[in-house]
Amino acid sequence: MSEHPPSLAAFFIFNPTLGEEETEARKNLFFHPAVDMNRQKDYIGLTEGLINFTRDFSPDMPCEALRCEKTRHAFYECETDFWIVLI
Repeated sequence: MSEHPPSLAAFFIFNPTLGEEETEARKNLFFHPAVDMNRQKDYIGLTEGLINFTRDFSPDMPCEALRCEKTRHAFYECETDFWIVLI
């Protein structure tokens, strides 16, 4: 197994209540690095799904982190419905 130095794949801030399916881009308040809108929507959609899924098991404590084989995700709800995400 080769070691890779830590790097930031994405950093974004979103609010899931700001957009519906047809206005999904409104959810995105900030995204780094600059990538196409579809990729941004993919990251935000995955994150939103993970947070909603974990709320089924623990409504008072949403997901804070996810560790995958190659990546780690950190989620922080700084205010109600405003999420800061690091991948």
